[in-house]
Amino acid sequence: MSKPISKHNPLGPWRYAAVLVAALVVGAPFAILHSAEAKTDSPLSVEPAVEYDIKAPNLTDLIRTVKPAVVSIGVEKRVMQTRMQQMPAPFGAPDDFFYRFFGMPRADGGQGGAAPRVMGQGSGFIIAPDGYIVTNNHVIEDADKISVIFEDGSTHPATLVGTDKKTDLALLKIDADQPLPFVQFGDSDKAEVGNWVVAIGNPFGFGGSATAGIISARGRDLQSGSYVDFLQIDAPINSGNSGGPIFDTEGRVIGINTAIYSPNGGNVGLGFAIPSADAVNIIEELKSSGHVTHGWLGVQIQNLDEELAASLNLPDTDGALVADVVDASPAALGGIQTGDVILKFDGMPVTDAKSLSRLVALADLDHKANVEVMRSGKAKRLKVQITPAEDDVAFASTDAAGDELGLEFAPLDADSRRALGLDSSIEGVVIVSVSPGSNAAEKGLRRGDVIERVNQQAVHTGNDVKTAIREAQNDQKDSVAILVTRGDSRRYISLAVA
Repeated sequence: MSKPISKHNPLGPWRYAAVLVAALVVGAPFAILHSAEAKTDSPLSVEPAVEYDIKAPNLTDLIRTVKPAVVSIGVEKRVMQTRMQQMPAPFGAPDDFFYRFFGMPRADGGQGGAAPRVMGQGSGFIIAPDGYIVTNNHVIEDADKISVIFEDGSTHPATLVGTDKKTDLALLKIDADQPLPFVQFGDSDKAEVGNWVVAIGNPFGFGGSATAGIISARGRDLQSGSYVDFLQIDAPINSGNSGGPIFDTEGRVIGINTAIYSPNGGNVGLGFAIPSADAVNIIEELKSSGHVTHGWLGVQIQNLDEELAASLNLPDTDGALVADVVDASPAALGGIQTGDVILKFDGMPVTDAKSLSRLVALADLDHKANVEVMRSGKAKRLKVQITPAEDDVAFASTDAAGDELGLEFAPLDADSRRALGLDSSIEGVVIVSVSPGSNAAEKGLRRGDVIERVNQQAVHTGNDVKTAIREAQNDQKDSVAILVTRGDSRRYISLAVA
């Protein structure tokens, strides 16, 4: 009589593991083990229920075909050193383990107090024979110089066409003397959990590295403020893989690597990619206009749980509950009220708060959206004119009075204050451009920085900056001290005016 394998028998479970390992090694069909008790005299005899062929596909031809279109991205930038910039940048909350994995192999210290020059690396892929290349925004953000390195080692200077921070995408362009090898996007909506995928990129500077795995999950929310429903993959990706492609077995790009989950910054089998379904339209918009406009509704929303749904007489937890409506926002003007549950947006079902945010962000702004809500147990249909999100508002009224510093300014008005996340206590002028090679560029100043003071004088316009510079020059000073605010960081920088 056979004995069942129990948790008290230390050798029993390992016998089952041996069967699984053997099946994987020889590539044989894998019989599902559905009972812990043997059916014959042998404790390892089991009755197979379903058979699956889990032999890995041969990816040699696929990799050989697509690899020439995958490139390495090199960047050079000067950064304002802060305590936070010395640590890996978390993708999400400060205490989680999500990381954007842009490789930063070294920083060369500047001279005379100048901001250090940082050399970074990432990945990208060519999508058109005339030299358009996709990568991540966080790979090239604030770069002074961008280079594209091909598999044969040749290097080409790249021009930044446009970026979209909300989806972490960027489009580059290089001049090509002849048609370049390129790859095409596939349909990530058809990709399923368990499908084989191939990642090719530049991990740790090892360009042209290929790894394989499967799609582990779909629709991941990294709590990063992004509108993207990420693909989760287990193909090994590491620092330097950012911006690289994920291929399906047909050789089409179905994802773009952007983040990993790791307690130590290295690969632990949890990678995340932007689905091609989200990327295609963004890339086309960047190609045509250089920027992306996202929609804004003007509501604070939350998910429904079973108790909330029951209290609102809803059959399930689908929908987004409106907790607040911004005055004079598209939602307010369209008749949306606090307490409404938004069930559909432009004909698409709203399953939760994240899905509504995504639908609004990617909405067509040329027409009024049809919005279906449940209010006090009654269904209502509203029409709402979605407007551009506040962080897409361009800085206006450029003031070139900072020419002496290699800067151009704009007033710090309500729109730019909201776009930069600054409260009313911050006063000054916004930098809208920095001349390459200027002392300001050398010191790490960039678009979006706010100058609050010049030589201890508060400034509110470009003319205020110009006046302060002239006073310094009249006093035979070679430089001015300016107080710069960037996000929640503030520091003084000395700029030459002689």
